[in-house]
Amino acid sequence: MREKFRPYIFNGFLLTLPAIAWNAALAHRLPPFFEPASPDHHIPFMITFSEQLFRVLFFIVVFLMPLPAAGTGIPAGRALYIIGLLLYFASWVPLVWFPDSSWSVSLPGLSAPSWTPVCWMSGIICLCGRFSFGIPYRKWIPWSLLILFLLFHNLHILLAFYRVPL
Repeated sequence: MREKFRPYIFNGFLLTLPAIAWNAALAHRLPPFFEPASPDHHIPFMITFSEQLFRVLFFIVVFLMPLPAAGTGIPAGRALYIIGLLLYFASWVPLVWFPDSSWSVSLPGLSAPSWTPVCWMSGIICLCGRFSFGIPYRKWIPWSLLILFLLFHNLHILLAFYRVPL
């Protein structure tokens, strides 16, 4: 009975929870630039829609990817995940605690939380490396969703930073 529920509990989605919790705890402390309804962003609907669509699809796919048994999986995946998560957390620190610093108002500083997820999200893909429920695994599925999500996520930040009207 216990093994029956394992894929529903111990899956790649579990590894997203630290980042989700971090976002939930600190998003309200980010500079006004990050407010979703900021009137000076003018981000086209298709960019924000695509960003959210590929984000949701990525999270669904990692839910379908079981966590490996202890000592299995790609060893570099674990390191990539941990280092990536630490980088992601660190990318928020200047924005939350030093919002007026030169780093926090620069494109690299403002965009760091949008490009550092490539590390921890790649780590999840490398760690898990298969699907549950008898679904045939195709490497290109999680990788393409990750690339598309981060493409639109970073495009959103880039357009907001330069306030490019489209």
